[in-house]
Amino acid sequence: MTREEVKEKLKKYIEEHGEPNGVYYYDDCNLALEYIDKETGLGVLSNETFPYWEDNVLIGKKALKENYEKLLKEIGLNYVVGSILDRVEEESLDDIEDYLSEYCSDYPEFMDKYKKMSNTEKVKWYNKLIKEEDEEENKVYTRKNDIIKRLIDYPEELETKYKEYKNNKEVVLEIAKQCGFILHYVSDELKNDREVVLVAVKKQANAFKYASEELRSDEKFVLEVLKENGLAIEYASEKIRNDKNFVLEAIRQDGYAFNKMSEKLQNDRELVIEAIRYGCPLGYVNKKFRSDKEVVMEAIKHDGYALASASEEFRNDKEIVFEALEQECKEYQDGLVFECASDELKNDFDFVLKVVKKCGYALQFVSNKLKNNKYIVMAAVKQNGLALAFASNELRNDEEVVMEAIKQNGWGGLSAAGEKLRKDRKIVLEAVKQNGYALEFASVELKADKEIVIMAVKQNKEAIKYINKELKKDKEFMKSIKDF
Repeated sequence: MTREEVKEKLKKYIEEHGEPNGVYYYDDCNLALEYIDKETGLGVLSNETFPYWEDNVLIGKKALKENYEKLLKEIGLNYVVGSILDRVEEESLDDIEDYLSEYCSDYPEFMDKYKKMSNTEKVKWYNKLIKEEDEEENKVYTRKNDIIKRLIDYPEELETKYKEYKNNKEVVLEIAKQCGFILHYVSDELKNDREVVLVAVKKQANAFKYASEELRSDEKFVLEVLKENGLAIEYASEKIRNDKNFVLEAIRQDGYAFNKMSEKLQNDRELVIEAIRYGCPLGYVNKKFRSDKEVVMEAIKHDGYALASASEEFRNDKEIVFEALEQECKEYQDGLVFECASDELKNDFDFVLKVVKKCGYALQFVSNKLKNNKYIVMAAVKQNGLALAFASNELRNDEEVVMEAIKQNGWGGLSAAGEKLRKDRKIVLEAVKQNGYALEFASVELKADKEIVIMAVKQNKEAIKYINKELKKDKEFMKSIKDF
């Protein structure tokens, strides 16, 4: 194909299709690549189906860029250059590198080799790995242990590659221990086998869906199943699903089973309270029960955050809100549950004082008025020095408040202190005495104060990285604190 013939071919394409307006001009890219292929013999167009031609695009990229960009611009196809580069650099190569990076995370021994690869080498290695994956996908194993491992990951292959094992109880039991879903593909005989079904359902509740109708209706067997996995009640016979005794058994094994029962039983108050006791979130129950104080209190005793799902009226109930906070504080000290309280409670001096004494971090959710109340803030920082970050600017610059905060948490207190107090030698000395890391927030001048630096490094050797740069030049001093 001569240069002129190519020009005519490309011009004809434009006349027939018009100027492209998509992001990637796939056909035009292929047309340009075909020209490069013919002219250079590089074989840059072995396959027109994206994304299996990245390696060829990368090889052809150099030829296109160096030899034919001018030609393409001459005939009005300059956008082809950009679209090919975009395709490689923004999409194809990124995908390849993501894949290879993940592969190297799993197999670190290849990382050094990968880092030294050129783009073309990366693509060739990528194609090799993809080919190996395809071969692995199509491989048929013969050793029993290999077959079991394969079917744990790909249970559907029991119906295609490994049909002879559909009725092999020994093999199926081993698989079911790690993949209950295998029950979907086993023989009818094994779907009616109590031992196989029980093992599968213990691993995955939805495996019970594939058990025989006979077993799903067998009350004695279903009771045994529910003791292993309460969520399996969803797949029991209709009669069993509507039997309160069976539902109770299910939710006592897993409170979330409440969500699987009939609408009629979901309106049974006794079942609702029992489900809450066994972990069912308050948000899962009927709205009317979220207005029932006994139900709400039961939920909060198990999870303080249940307050977020309770009716609005309880957000203004001091007993409920404080109970929620107490439950939350057993695991966390972030005070987040207090965000759910009403604005009225967030501005109630006596109640807020009680709250911040329990959880200082709850200060972040109190009214702006009380964030500027010294008595409230002092109580909060005394419980948690980090709470100073939520006080008003005025109190963050109050020496007495900041001193109280750093006594509890030197790092947190000084980090939230006003700029003026970060320059206060007495404040900073107290902060680094409690936590050497507080040196990070001292003023530049105090980071060069030898007494403060010594105190900080003695408390935490890592504080050495926050020393003033000028002081670090004092080799004799740095040597003296090295072995603290």
